[in-house]
Order: sequence, then structure tokens, then C-alpha cells
Amino acid sequence: MNKVFLSIISVVIFISCQSKVANLDGLDSQKFKKDVGNCREYRLSVLDTIVSQKSKIYQMREVNLKKILGRADEMNLNQRSTKVFLYRTLLSQPCDSTKVYSALAVELDALGRVGLVYLLPN
Repeated sequence: MNKVFLSIISVVIFISCQSKVANLDGLDSQKFKKDVGNCREYRLSVLDTIVSQKSKIYQMREVNLKKILGRADEMNLNQRSTKVFLYRTLLSQPCDSTKVYSALAVELDALGRVGLVYLLPN
């Protein structure tokens, strides 16, 4: 009886501690992932959509963030083991070197949870 009860409690705790993948309305995750460096300009077209729904991204885990936005174009490690993922939002070097660099930045804490979502200026 005790083993069954402990097993059920363990499963409930395990399931409740998992973070969910947010569904961002108006974002085609596959198009965003394939638009590395924003060569197709899809990332720029959905930037307002992502920023307006950033509350859905907060407290998401790194693994789930990568499921939605894919691998970051750049990753910076800051103090206290925080990471900043940068997703280019304007055309960059491989596509057109005349455009100014800008990026969507997603900051993760030491536990791999999203803490900040912001835009880097042009």
C-alpha cells in the first residue's frame, strides 16, 4: 500500500514539475528555425508576435525554448551562469552585409529557465 502511494505521489510531482511548451499564436516554428540569420526575413516578420507574447515564454526551460525557436544564432555566457540566446532579426553577414545587426535576446538563468525576453537595438 505504501509503495503504491509513494509511486503515485512521485509520478504526480514529476509531471507537475515539467515545464510546458508554449504555443505562440502566429508563429510557424519550422519557418523560424529554418530562417537562420534571417536570410528569408521570416524572423523579422514575426518579431512583434513573439515580443507581444513573451509572457508565455517566461519560466520556460531551455529545452522547450529550443523546440519553439530552434538553436540560437549566438549564445553568450554571462556572470552567475546565465546564458543569453541571440536570434538575428535583421539580415546579417551571410545574406547582406549592408544591413544593420539586431537580435531577439532570450536570457536564461542558471537553472535553464527563461527570465528575460528583449530586443537588442540596431
